[in-house]
Amino acid sequence: MLMKMNFLRNIMAISALSTAVVLSGCSSSSVGIADKSKASEIELISMSDADFSSDDKYIDWKNSEYTTITAENGTFKVDGEGAEANGNTVTINHKGTFVLSGTMDDGYIIVNSSMSGKVRLVLNNFSITCSNGAPIYIKDSDVMLSLSEGTVNNVTDSADYTYKYYDETDSSPNAAIFAKDDLVINGTGTLNVTANHKNAIQSKDDLKVVEGTINITSVDDGFVGKDMAAFKDATITLKTDGDSIKSTGTDNGTGYIIIGGGTFDIDSQNDALQASNELCIEDGKFNIKTGDGDSDFSSSQGEGMGGGMPSRPDKSDFGSSDKNTSAGTSSGSNAKLSSDSTNNENTPSGMTPPDNGIAPDMPGGNAPSDMSSNKSETESMKGIKSDTTIHITGGTFNIDTEDDAVHSNSTVIIDGGKFSINTGDDAMHADNTLTVNNGGISISNCYEGLEAAKINVNGGNIDVNATDDGVNASEKKATESTENTQQQNTSNDSNTSQNNQISENTSDSKSDGSSVNSEHADRPSGNNMDSSNAVLNITGGTLNVNAYGDGLDANGSIYMSGGSVTVSGPINDGNGDLDYDSVFEITGGTLVSAGSSGMAQNPSDTSSQYSIAGILDNQQSANSVVSLTDDNGNKILSFTVPKIYSHLVFSSSKIKYGETYHILVDGNEVKSVEVSEIVSLFSEMKNGMSGGPVKGMEGRKTDNNDLHMTQPAQLKQTQQ
Repeated sequence: MLMKMNFLRNIMAISALSTAVVLSGCSSSSVGIADKSKASEIELISMSDADFSSDDKYIDWKNSEYTTITAENGTFKVDGEGAEANGNTVTINHKGTFVLSGTMDDGYIIVNSSMSGKVRLVLNNFSITCSNGAPIYIKDSDVMLSLSEGTVNNVTDSADYTYKYYDETDSSPNAAIFAKDDLVINGTGTLNVTANHKNAIQSKDDLKVVEGTINITSVDDGFVGKDMAAFKDATITLKTDGDSIKSTGTDNGTGYIIIGGGTFDIDSQNDALQASNELCIEDGKFNIKTGDGDSDFSSSQGEGMGGGMPSRPDKSDFGSSDKNTSAGTSSGSNAKLSSDSTNNENTPSGMTPPDNGIAPDMPGGNAPSDMSSNKSETESMKGIKSDTTIHITGGTFNIDTEDDAVHSNSTVIIDGGKFSINTGDDAMHADNTLTVNNGGISISNCYEGLEAAKINVNGGNIDVNATDDGVNASEKKATESTENTQQQNTSNDSNTSQNNQISENTSDSKSDGSSVNSEHADRPSGNNMDSSNAVLNITGGTLNVNAYGDGLDANGSIYMSGGSVTVSGPINDGNGDLDYDSVFEITGGTLVSAGSSGMAQNPSDTSSQYSIAGILDNQQSANSVVSLTDDNGNKILSFTVPKIYSHLVFSSSKIKYGETYHILVDGNEVKSVEVSEIVSLFSEMKNGMSGGPVKGMEGRKTDNNDLHMTQPAQLKQTQQ
């Protein structure tokens, strides 16, 4: 079983990676080598590690030997061997199959079998409520909980657990269904769990859900598996005041969440999925909402844009601790290279630009004073979260989160799946490496889209609409990493989050490694990240960015060797459509970028593919069509820019040395340029820049002219 395996060496290998990896596990995939060093090989968990076997499947109890346990008139009756009834309490002390039916208004089912072999509890139209403890307490024995076909079963606990199980020191249960050993849930019936004390279903070892319909309402967490929480083929609805699905782990490197299918409808006040170790999703349909979703932030987008750096609403009381240490499809624009016309069919809905794409004057400041007033300082409201690695190979995800939609303290790998994301914070964040190899990612609303120290875009279709940076490669602060390590060392699986809270007066960081949102008002870019050796590496796929901070931002270098990238950047002069500290080398692919001119940067002259760039004489209107044509009038690239702009960059393998190209706006020529250099300018750049970093970037201007997000830009290319 997975709980017996030590995968800690894999996690250490992941943490040691400075560039990229070649993976096997959920699937084998190549992760881009951002800094051109050699790849390493590691193995990640997969559904095979969940060890689902034929023993986990439902077996018709009517065709086997079984003992019946019937609840009636406040007492239990036992017919068969292996269980003893004492009024409202049944104690099961032998392996075998036990069929429970009837209604118990106040009682207990206690499993205490030290014999080898499983105890199988069959819920057959069974309802139990307990006034002072866990209704189903599995003290000793691996248990299979089977939901008999066509039945509806109910388990409800009370707010206070005062009952002592067997002796005065045994008060460990903290869930309506609590198991100290492995717990498997199967069958096609329905189970409703109402948890009024703390958690709904918890195992101190492996928790596996094979099938069934399970509806949970909990004052704290929903499913909790210590070593592992694994799911497939179940229909699950969760409404929790804490985390919905959680694996806490131990010192030996466990703490996994593995999902191979099923339907998950999650409404969580804290994290939806939280793993202290790896989190692997191969399939499934996920509708996820955390906290208040991003609704609290829609009215604040564009506010506080001083210096061109938008500030999110102040969520300084957000955070994390040990407690928190949709069926949807990608509906983004997926603007693709086309030989005919601009494709507007799949533009995200609800993204209406202001008149003429010009920003209204926005007041500065933070969120409304009552925002998140009921949130603890250390709460975390992320969608899919892991302390180590998130690996997703399939599934559909409709995610609406108050905090990051997908967040790892180390690595995120997207090998497939369709994502529709709305978030009041970052859409996809990894402290170390974020890699997209395949899949569809539509980010309709976020603060920053993709963020990590090293970002690899090797494939897939990605649409980003961001109020700050669209793609941000920046490294985590060393002080923040130290804080996070210290906090993790003090954590345990008992959910004593209050002991690990960070004082608002001494730190702006969350204990899960991300920053509180108020910090963004004071930094140039990044989610508590530093300028250093961060890398954005683009080798393939389609990436469309619509950002009101920087479009592509690397506090280090950008390398592009393939793929199709369009950027609609900021309208204020405190940010740029392209922003990097070291180099932006283009050796392949297609890039079209538009934005403001105050901090404009172009690709580096160390590139091997030709680019055309510069600043237009006049600011152009929103929703105008900018085209690049050759001397014969053939369109090379065409780009509908949803916002006002004056800086343009074109790069394509179709741009040839010695040829003359013409830039048209709405069919009227505004510039022409002969390609005589790797980066050929059609105007003199500000700050004397002709490519490479802008000098004096620290003197960013103050400008409140920003606006709400509009539709991502569309790109087309005509084959010559």
